[in-house]
Amino acid sequence: MNITDLLLSEEVQYIGRITASSNNGLLVKFCDQDESLYGIYKPENFERPLWDFEPGLYKREYLTYVSSSLLGFNIVPETVIRQDLEFGIGSVQHFLDDVRYYDYFEVLDDEKFHGELLKIAVMDLIINNADRKAGHVLVTEDELVYAIDNGLTFNAVPKLRTVIWEFTDVLLAYEIKTGIEQFIDKFESSASGLISEIEIDVTLKRAKALLSLGRFPNISDENRSYPWPIY
Repeated sequence: MNITDLLLSEEVQYIGRITASSNNGLLVKFCDQDESLYGIYKPENFERPLWDFEPGLYKREYLTYVSSSLLGFNIVPETVIRQDLEFGIGSVQHFLDDVRYYDYFEVLDDEKFHGELLKIAVMDLIINNADRKAGHVLVTEDELVYAIDNGLTFNAVPKLRTVIWEFTDVLLAYEIKTGIEQFIDKFESSASGLISEIEIDVTLKRAKALLSLGRFPNISDENRSYPWPIY
């Protein structure tokens, strides 16, 4: 059974709250016959109200996973939407329990990961991620790089706040350009019903502008925007 199927399984054990989660995310165990895995469940009912994002951040969590797949990057853990869990509709993301690095700056020290970090930067620029903290970049024991905690995304207003500013002026490789083209072709239908039409339109404009530029934008020091806190 694959990870997505397990995240959708009926046998569920609620382990407890993630104390560091600002929206009261829960650690949940999913089981099916002899297989099991953990997931992070983020119910809409537990979301902290925000002035600049509509309720339903779980949709943006899920759409970021979809966007990562459309880009061909596969840098977001498997994520589903469930309506049948105890605390109501929300996202469930595969909990990575084999993590080697929990810190973007530690990952940055190893050049072999730079290609994957650039993919995260590209994705965050396109989806307008307002909260890419250092602790949201993980590397597993088998050296796969992932970006987690993706709820503050796809706003129509520019809100990019990220710790990843090391790749300005880096040319986009053919693989990344091809991924952006695929994203542009398929995003509208994938995002329908999850975010507003205006947000869909602005997201596509960002993707097209980045593809036309062909490099990661050189944003001046005065305009760089970092999340706070950075972890």
